[in-house]
Amino acid sequence: ELSDPKVRRAMYLALNRQALREVFRTQETIAVSRWVSPASPFAMPAEEILQIPGYRDDKEADIEEAKSLLAEAGFADGISGLELLSASVAPHAEIMAPAVQDMLKSTLNIDTTIRVVERSLLVEEESKGNFDLVLDTPTIAVSDISSIGNLYFKTGGSQNFGKFSSPEFDALLEAADQELDPEK
Repeated sequence: ELSDPKVRRAMYLALNRQALREVFRTQETIAVSRWVSPASPFAMPAEEILQIPGYRDDKEADIEEAKSLLAEAGFADGISGLELLSASVAPHAEIMAPAVQDMLKSTLNIDTTIRVVERSLLVEEESKGNFDLVLDTPTIAVSDISSIGNLYFKTGGSQNFGKFSSPEFDALLEAADQELDPEK
């Protein structure tokens, strides 16, 4: 199931980021951002992010598209048997993971079982590929995509636990790493 980009996109669209920020706000502030710190001059402004499918306040079109994508992928009735890996810290294991689990179930009929591991073992489980889905909240306090992209998204990146690989993206990262003009 998860090897199909339509299934992954459906799950991405089904998550209500505003609701996740609301349930988590008692633990810490979560800014509207993507992979670049909102304090960075390279960050996309929050008002632009909130117009992106999956991030926008009105979830109706996102949920409709998510259901359609799941149906196209052959899972119109949902998916069962997926595991959601979470760190044992209470805000993740007791707030975020159950919220994600509920959103996937209530919108797309995707059943997940939450497996909690000690925070110190989460990266070990990720690196071994011992997960279907993982809730991880890495601290990203850098100002450009280079270090993040090279860690998490570059083919063979040390934190690329999902094994994402795109020669086009790798080439863009390499070009960005060599570019000295911030405007470019």
